[in-house]
Amino acid sequence: MLLAAAQVSVAQSPNTSVASVCSSCVISVCSLLLYGECSLNCREDDATSGDHICRLQQTELFSMVVDNDGITLFVDPNGINMFKAADKIRTAPQHWRAIQDMESECELRLGVDPNVLFDYKPVVACGQYLAVYPERMVLVRLKKEALRESAFGLTQLVLRSSSSSSSTTASFWCYCETAEEISLILDDECLANFAEHAVIVSHERWRVIKLCGKTYDFDATGIVAAMSGLNAVDTQVLNISSFGSNVTLVLDEALDASVASLCESLKMTRVEYRGVGRGETGDVVPC
Repeated sequence: MLLAAAQVSVAQSPNTSVASVCSSCVISVCSLLLYGECSLNCREDDATSGDHICRLQQTELFSMVVDNDGITLFVDPNGINMFKAADKIRTAPQHWRAIQDMESECELRLGVDPNVLFDYKPVVACGQYLAVYPERMVLVRLKKEALRESAFGLTQLVLRSSSSSSSTTASFWCYCETAEEISLILDDECLANFAEHAVIVSHERWRVIKLCGKTYDFDATGIVAAMSGLNAVDTQVLNISSFGSNVTLVLDEALDASVASLCESLKMTRVEYRGVGRGETGDVVPC
């Protein structure tokens, strides 16, 4: 395990202002995604402008989670200054530290010991439900040496997230960068904007299950544990937290069994299958 030295701030632009926020700070978002290395002058400690954010002094983690609730940024506290123009961005009062597993291969299969299960009722309240997104997601690693050739695909992701049209807005994607690698979770349609030689694509396809019906504070505990209760399903699980919610990704072939298992463990009575048109409400079925 590696404990990152720098702190991490968490900020969100809510869905009601995604378009206005992105239009006012799309350059800042793209700068964070495409920073590359700092200039030679910066590395030699020459004079730089006061607005410059030195990437060599940034935290080892930068992440961005985009879904229908808005855009969540995990960024160095100094990086928040790049978004001062976007006054609708909310920043969590806490600062966080990142812990990274340094193993070359990480087992993704999760389970909760039934002997230590706590009562989920305080976490999952009455009236909450599960939403299943229509897209099949793919896990992608960007080759750092070819990052410039991924600029178009990354820019398109940001622009799609700022669109007010449900037909062009990506309902979910995630970007995560550490000192070692850059990873993306996105759908096949968005993947088509990236050059084949600039990415390494996993062959698995994932489905997004989201806990809906309530907005949580980012420091709320127990959400990931609750959404990991898939003891009856032998499958891999990815949990990704945003500012006010949680999404769970399961392998496509395990979707039905995973939904049934979560409904049973969380005492859910409703599942909403989102429509193919992104952001649209689809079929609502009882568990």
